[in-house]
Order: sequence, then structure tokens, then C-alpha cells
Amino acid sequence: MLPTRGKREPGGEARAAIDAWLRARLELGDHDPATMPDHALDAVLCVAAGLDFLAGAALGPDDPETARREGWIWVKA
Repeated sequence: MLPTRGKREPGGEARAAIDAWLRARLELGDHDPATMPDHALDAVLCVAAGLDFLAGAALGPDDPETARREGWIWVKA
């Protein structure tokens, strides 16, 4: 499971885990998720979530109400 806290800290442990996960799934070229602005990282995570959805592999959160309220992005990890 990907970390849910600390993803907004460039250079942090959570951001590094997300960076590695994205690089294993998507061809990012010269774009580095570890140093992307927060909104750009969210957009890339949405692409991964969209691919999971299209493949029929999207997994919903355990707490859908909190996910709706907080605007969570979830992907198959």
C-alpha cells in the first residue's frame, strides 16, 4: 500500500515511495514525480487511477464517506 501521509514533502520517504511506484507503472520521460508540484503529482496519480479504472482494477476506499469529503485519489497498489 502506498503511503497516505507525507506525499506533499519533496524528498521525503512517502514521496520517494510514490515516485518509485509511478516510475514502475508509467513512462514519465524526464518528469520526476519526486520533485513535481503537488497538483502535478495529483494529476499523475489520477492518470494511474484512470488506467486502473479502465482496466477494471480500481479498488474503492474502505471509508467512502471520508474519501468523498477529503477528495482522496485511490489506485490499485
